[in-house]
Amino acid sequence: MKVIPFRYDQLDISKSEKQLIETLKSSYENNHNSHLLLGTSPVGISNLHVFISDSGLVFIEPYSINNIKLINVIRPGVEASIVENKKKLYNRLTQHKKLKVKTQDGQFLKFPFTYKIFLTEISGKDAAYAKLSNEDKVFLEQYCIYKDSKPTEDNMLFKLLKGFNQTNDLSEAMFSNVDNPYWKEWKGFSEVDVNNILQMISPEYTIPVPDDEEEDEQEENLYDINNIENEEIYRVCEEDFNVNVHRLDDEQIKIINSMRKGNQLILACAGSGKSVILISKAFKAASLHTDKDFLILCYNRNLAQFYNWKMSIAGYRERNVVSMTFHKLLQKLLQESGIQYDRMDHESNFEKAKKALVEGKIKRRFYGIFLDEIQVFKPEWYEFCYSLLENHKRDNYFFTICGDISQNINRNIKKGKAPWQASSDSDLPKYTGRSLRIEKNYRNSIEINNMMQNYMEISKSYFKKYNIPLDNEEDSYLVGKAFRKSEKPRIVLSDRFKVADAVVDEIKRLNIEKKVPLNRICILFPYRQHKLVKYYIMNWIQNKLNENFIDYYQLIVGQDGTLPAMYGNNKGVAISTIESSLGLDFDAVILTGLLPMGYMLNTKKERILESNNGNNDDKNQDFVDNVNKIYTACTRARDYLTVILEEDEGKSIYSKMIIDSTKEV
Repeated sequence: MKVIPFRYDQLDISKSEKQLIETLKSSYENNHNSHLLLGTSPVGISNLHVFISDSGLVFIEPYSINNIKLINVIRPGVEASIVENKKKLYNRLTQHKKLKVKTQDGQFLKFPFTYKIFLTEISGKDAAYAKLSNEDKVFLEQYCIYKDSKPTEDNMLFKLLKGFNQTNDLSEAMFSNVDNPYWKEWKGFSEVDVNNILQMISPEYTIPVPDDEEEDEQEENLYDINNIENEEIYRVCEEDFNVNVHRLDDEQIKIINSMRKGNQLILACAGSGKSVILISKAFKAASLHTDKDFLILCYNRNLAQFYNWKMSIAGYRERNVVSMTFHKLLQKLLQESGIQYDRMDHESNFEKAKKALVEGKIKRRFYGIFLDEIQVFKPEWYEFCYSLLENHKRDNYFFTICGDISQNINRNIKKGKAPWQASSDSDLPKYTGRSLRIEKNYRNSIEINNMMQNYMEISKSYFKKYNIPLDNEEDSYLVGKAFRKSEKPRIVLSDRFKVADAVVDEIKRLNIEKKVPLNRICILFPYRQHKLVKYYIMNWIQNKLNENFIDYYQLIVGQDGTLPAMYGNNKGVAISTIESSLGLDFDAVILTGLLPMGYMLNTKKERILESNNGNNDDKNQDFVDNVNKIYTACTRARDYLTVILEEDEGKSIYSKMIIDSTKEV
């Protein structure tokens, strides 16, 4: 049996609850299909334990009373609460398409589930010999388990005495009141089923991915369902979620459950799952403080859409968590304050918002704020966000930030300190002793990760060779350990006249040979066009995709004003600038359009960089920016990375760095 989280000693649970855990672990020790999920807060219900086994699904609510005779007093209220909670949980579970079956009369949960009250201070013996009303006895039999309940079905004496005041068998008690209709041929949970259940009841432990499979014709088949008398109490929700779910590992879950109030900094390499940890922490905090408001903030519109999609799947969109970009936040705050918002002048909007905050015109506050990709925030934005906390009393708020300095691609970290590195006399939070570095790479394959390790070392050698200072060096280009194998990154040499053809050829190879779905392939480029060199890479690629009847969608605003596609609602290959892809990942990435890189400031030639010798700050910054853009683009790829170059290593130092990075992979 697997316990989630495995370090449950860190949870605030009673001695009786720990004993229950140990009893289940002992009884289901060799049953790998069994899972015990501790301390969840699904659909607004706090502190539930969830037991998943081949017998079905059980929600266990700890309840503390020290006198069995009080059952008569609490029974009506508890019974009504159980019925209401079961409805909420049933509706939540049936929102996932893969957890349901269809009948002529409707759709139903495909497995048995029930809801139990765990009387943490009452023993089975207390219940057996107490003088109770028939209503109380029925309630105990249907809905309760006791602090000393144990599976005893193998005990012959127990079997003989069964029915004679023996109500203490744990296995029987937990599944004694299954009253939902379910599929007769259900034979237990698969790993996929368990992940889907976790997604619906404890989304902070999962990563959803849109399902790209076509509708299965078999799903239209009708299944036989048990006829249960009170099935009408259940209402199946209209909105179906159809997602693939990946479960976080034990180390990630430990990080989430070790969360503490106050401020925290998460720094890690690309692909380390820091954004997953961030939103999971937000979900966990929001589930524990349902009367408080929480904000997840990022710079990139596409990342905000991903967060909103995940919040919708997790059931938080209508609850106490909101997610948006920083500029969207300014728009919301100004409009709520009756101040005009200028869609074109972001600097003016910020100055107006900052002034309105000081004057008390902005009223909105949050108990917890979570900032992603902090390296692309300006320091004054970061300070503004901190001011939006409802209070700054010690450890009475959540303020978590995460990022990767190596993905500083918009020059908001220049010479000097990163946004969170406040001076000693500042009132802003300090992160000494409150920072976390994640050393695993969950996204990139071993081969892609090895290439990026090489790329980092090569980049650092050039910074040193050409006297280009690297600020925050300790936190730059952090390396994580990858665990998944794939193919070696590919370098394709082309020219500006054939580059779009090369892109299409690579899409066909990935889709046909490697079976990568089109909507899991992304084409990245640093600029959509570069007029000085008459270079229009985005138009060229779009035209070539249209000629080959390949569907695509844009993650950037089109030149005709077309808005980007919404995350989770797309078809075909993604097209994006590198900056707009920040925070996202794809099974396969095709990086192209590097020809203009370094053209403006002439940083693509080694002899120019050598003669500059670090004396020109603009050239230094341009070289660092370009190195970071390539790093960011390549680390978007999970399994397949293809770089299409139009210049060889003799014409561009960036081509040379990329080619050299693949040689040792």
